[in-house]
Amino acid sequence: RWFVAWNELREPMSRLLSVEYATSMYLEHRLSTVVQAAESLHKGRWNWTRLSKQEYKRRRQAALGSSPDSLRSWLNQMLSGRNEPSLRERMNDVVHRALELGFPYQIPDFDDFVNDLLVARNSTSHGGKLDITYDRQYWLGEGLTWVLRALLLQELGVKSDQIRLCLTNNPDLTRCADNLGWSRAPSSNMSSTSSAPPVNSDGGQGQALP
Repeated sequence: RWFVAWNELREPMSRLLSVEYATSMYLEHRLSTVVQAAESLHKGRWNWTRLSKQEYKRRRQAALGSSPDSLRSWLNQMLSGRNEPSLRERMNDVVHRALELGFPYQIPDFDDFVNDLLVARNSTSHGGKLDITYDRQYWLGEGLTWVLRALLLQELGVKSDQIRLCLTNNPDLTRCADNLGWSRAPSSNMSSTSSAPPVNSDGGQGQALP
């Protein structure tokens, strides 16, 4: 299963492994790399589009055709790539899936966790002032890393109850959860008490890419 997963998910796995072994990587780059791993995992496994390719193309051409010549180039750029989920939607979905899988901790500040990850990532990628402490950045990256580990264990064929058992008493995950303010999920129903939002704003998962 490892070789199958590696062939299908080489990008997210290599990014995550680079964080594991490149211990001298700067903190900002570590966090950004983990976010990229989550994004590429989502694209590789759970990508979706808002509309079918045909319908999106039809609407795009209609919008461009009805716009003034002076705005057409700008509108074309604005509509480019808008049929796919945003990075925020991808991150919400990735974390939500880990919680549904049986991640042993609840994330009560789900929205803040995802938002801070994106703010820190965008500051590294695009520059700008960042008001998130280095300590917070470190634990954000560690938290997302544990989320991805759970999902990748599932990809390798490990069952949900075994993943929970493996992660529940891991001292490194426990320390990470304590620093992020995560609480232990009830063992009887770990996913039902999560405050995670739905995958999409309408509660669905969008349309899968062919």
